Amino acid sequence: RVALEAALAGPAAGLVWLLLAGLSGGPVGGERLADVGPGPWAVGLAVSVAVAAGAVLSAALHQHRARP
Repeated sequence: RVALEAALAGPAAGLVWLLLAGLSGGPVGGERLADVGPGPWAVGLAVSVAVAAGAVLSAALHQHRARP
């Protein structure tokens, strides 16, 4: 159960960061500066993977240490 909740933390965090990255981008000027900011999908995916991996690893380590 703990590992499942830890794995679900990744997509939840990724969705929040995807929305924040989408809000942070936008045009600064014309032509070359028309598209400035991070790619929302790339940020969301990277955060999802990083948070899920860290949370699952942390949950597994905690579970291993809690065993008698």
